[in-house]
Amino acid sequence: MPAGTPTDTWRSNGTQHAWPLRHTPNGSISLRLNSRATSVDLVQSGSTSTSTWQVAQNANGQWFLNVDPASTPTSGVIIKLWYDYQVPIVAQANDFASQTLYTGPNGGIYAEFINDSSLTTVPMALNRAQRERQEYSFAAERITFTSTEEWLGWVRAGETCRIINRFIPNSQTGYSFGINATFLVVNNTVNFTEGGYRNMQVTAIRV
Repeated sequence: MPAGTPTDTWRSNGTQHAWPLRHTPNGSISLRLNSRATSVDLVQSGSTSTSTWQVAQNANGQWFLNVDPASTPTSGVIIKLWYDYQVPIVAQANDFASQTLYTGPNGGIYAEFINDSSLTTVPMALNRAQRERQEYSFAAERITFTSTEEWLGWVRAGETCRIINRFIPNSQTGYSFGINATFLVVNNTVNFTEGGYRNMQVTAIRV
């Protein structure tokens, strides 16, 4: 006998030959009539089956347990159905600091919907939501500059560098002049000039 409580249970009235499922079935399925194991087919959309008992989807998308009317169980028979099923897992993460900063007619709330079937638990969905919030709750500060030939250093995409410049406004100090912050290099184009010298066109994002 399948383990655990049946996913759906009905009592036959002797005439009904279709019973609605509470969930969308996915995977294994087991049927018992008064504790007697009974063969049942899970019929996917576009497929057919000759089985007496079938779990199939109707034209409106609702799933039903169906039986051939000629084999309708007698009144009082207990119908128990076990099946794997899909349910939506929803998680939401707010960043009140960014909502306060980026105000507007929507009160600073900008929503993003992510559909990821690989997330199978609520903690997994919440972790994904929190990761997206961490990544996108504040607009990325991007800087682009070109180094001159006398600079002998080198930086590659994926490395961090320190930007120190007293003429660049700093968003974290009310846009007063002068910045001293770490940036992640996301792009670096190297151009070699005369005499073997080079300059680099660097694009970096503040971290």
